Amino acid sequence: MEKQLKSLLLKYRGAIKSIWIADKEINFLVNKKQKEIAKAASARLKGYKIRVNLLKLYFENIFEGNLYFYENINRSEILYDPNSFIDPIKKMIETGKISGTKQSFLMKFLKVSEHFKKVNSIKFDVLNNSVLLIVESSQAALLEYADFVPALKKVPKYLEKHLLPKGLEKRYIEWVKETIQTYREIEHGKKNLLTGSELDKIQKNAEEFRDRISSILESKE
Repeated sequence: MEKQLKSLLLKYRGAIKSIWIADKEINFLVNKKQKEIAKAASARLKGYKIRVNLLKLYFENIFEGNLYFYENINRSEILYDPNSFIDPIKKMIETGKISGTKQSFLMKFLKVSEHFKKVNSIKFDVLNNSVLLIVESSQAALLEYADFVPALKKVPKYLEKHLLPKGLEKRYIEWVKETIQTYREIEHGKKNLLTGSELDKIQKNAEEFRDRISSILESKE
């Protein structure tokens, strides 16, 4: 492999900025000739997966806090990095020590990224619990009036069929339908997580819905 890498570096002097290997994947950081270098590397380095990234993507990974990017560097062996694009990041991740403005910025960004990740996890838990409250309340009512439990996406349909005649207001059914749709879109990455105030409203509505279902069930008794 060393001979092939030297050949690539000689041919593309100035274009290749860094090379590192993680498992069986060899990563190249380049400032031009991305496709040409990828083709040449694949031809020379048989048995390895080749990934050739432009400097633009390198900076995007940093500013977006791409955790895969950091994990890839953390478990890598640096083969070529004369301009220190990769080595400072690897040392920062491995030791947690910061040396220099660039590394300080990266560490702060990683902490902020992790903070938002935790916040988003909490937000999703709140949404998930609210949806669970809706589903459990609906299941209790439908078991009582229809003797079956529908799939999540069909809950609004069967609420309208079996609970609307029993006094459940239309606005609750529309709200349940909207909440379930929002949940599914977020779960599948089609929609961003809601704000704190939006989640508070959903949680409050879920509790109100539960109380309304309880009152309908109690009136049946």
